[in-house]
Amino acid sequence: MHKMIAFAICLLIASGAPARAAEIKMLSANGAKLIVTDLASEFERTTDNQVVLGYGEAGDLRKRIEGGEAFDVVLLPGIQLLDASGKVAADSVVKIAHSDLGLGMRSNVPRPDTSTAEGLKRLLLDAKTIVYTDPRTGGAAGIEFVKILDQLGIADEINKKSKLVSGIHNAELVAKGEADIAVQLSHEILAVPGIQFVALPSQFRTSVLFSAGVAVHSKQPGASRALTQFLMSPDASAVIKAKGMQPD
Repeated sequence: MHKMIAFAICLLIASGAPARAAEIKMLSANGAKLIVTDLASEFERTTDNQVVLGYGEAGDLRKRIEGGEAFDVVLLPGIQLLDASGKVAADSVVKIAHSDLGLGMRSNVPRPDTSTAEGLKRLLLDAKTIVYTDPRTGGAAGIEFVKILDQLGIADEINKKSKLVSGIHNAELVAKGEADIAVQLSHEILAVPGIQFVALPSQFRTSVLFSAGVAVHSKQPGASRALTQFLMSPDASAVIKAKGMQPD
């Protein structure tokens, strides 16, 4: 019996059978979750490699990675911060997609005039409840919205009537009637049925860019770099556009 098993193994090696598929651990900011899930599935289908996904708000993920959590690929806004810390190979960083910050309101509500700072200020002050991503988690949308409130000089008034959340589509609370306005990236807002996207005044418009990179100490460097290259492919661009983001 042992001779038969050994003979079978020799035949397998001699036949040039492919090596076992790679398992790639990929960490992604919640803001890119809508595209990452589908892109990972497509990459798995075309390569037979497996992508194990983990999500979190950007700042929380940075802390986990800088604290020593192992990973192969990471997709974040502001990935240069990880690059500077030596956790991501500098030559592996690629731009994937971007999305604009804005407001989500019910579709049956007349679209407000937010073409000016004064119009935006009036809209925010008139709202009973506003929901936005907790900036303490490092979520890009929450951080940028706080900057806008400071520039408008209404941070104290708005924060008294705001709900701070993380890991969800903020506009879902608007759809449920639990808030009047949601602040988040456009593709996340438009993913919620019955919600319209309201753009910010030109001086406050912010586009959040998501980039991907391979860990310096990745256990699967070849497969991981193949994944980041796939994220820039025409097939990936089609998925990105379908989810309301713009490929870079």
